[in-house]
Amino acid sequence: MAICDSQNKKHCGIPSLLGLAYNIPEFEGITCSLIDAKNDNVYCGIFDSKKDLLQPYFSDNIDNTIDIIKSFQKPALFIGDGAIAFKDRLKEKILSCEFAEENANLTHASGIAKAAFYKKDIYSNLSPLYLRQSQAERMMK
Repeated sequence: MAICDSQNKKHCGIPSLLGLAYNIPEFEGITCSLIDAKNDNVYCGIFDSKKDLLQPYFSDNIDNTIDIIKSFQKPALFIGDGAIAFKDRLKEKILSCEFAEENANLTHASGIAKAAFYKKDIYSNLSPLYLRQSQAERMMK
């Protein structure tokens, strides 16, 4: 951001979940970006075929996440390290699902660049998006 500001250049922030979704072509159904948050939890972004967010990004345990995904009643394409970590459970509980090729499951500069190109007006703010409290914050409660 400092470089952009010093050069008077435009900038935008792209969520990792959106960048992952842009690693793959359009899919007739929903695209679910899953990042493994450990301890049976994931960070999740659910997108339509045009990569528009269908509900706010969230973090939850995988079973609740599967229930949310199933509620859309559409074929689902999964991407991200969370899709790899929970592949067997996703296949067991979601009948119509596909998985991205292995090389697409990491955040790539090309996916971030595509997301920035197509969604720059939505994500013009450069601020962190925290989907859950840190473990230390949760333990203090």
